[in-house]
Amino acid sequence: MATGLSRLSVMDSDVSALLHDARQLEHHELVGLVHELLRILSDDAESESSEIENAWDEEIRHRLAELETGAVATVNGPETIALARAELAKHRA
Repeated sequence: MATGLSRLSVMDSDVSALLHDARQLEHHELVGLVHELLRILSDDAESESSEIENAWDEEIRHRLAELETGAVATVNGPETIALARAELAKHRA
């Protein structure tokens, strides 16, 4: 496992230059930079979350279409539990 220092040695030269510049900043400037970097990360996470939501929306539409066309059948709750228990029993034996 690489340590923080050894990972720095293999970083892209642009990142190394940015780190060098960041070390020259006043405390309040560095705080502002950190806040901006965290905002960028937050925006990326929100974008990823949106992509996940879109994928689930598509999956829901797909599953509903399967139900509506009769490609799949529903299974009621008690039957689902019985099927699950039967599968578990097979694996325990």
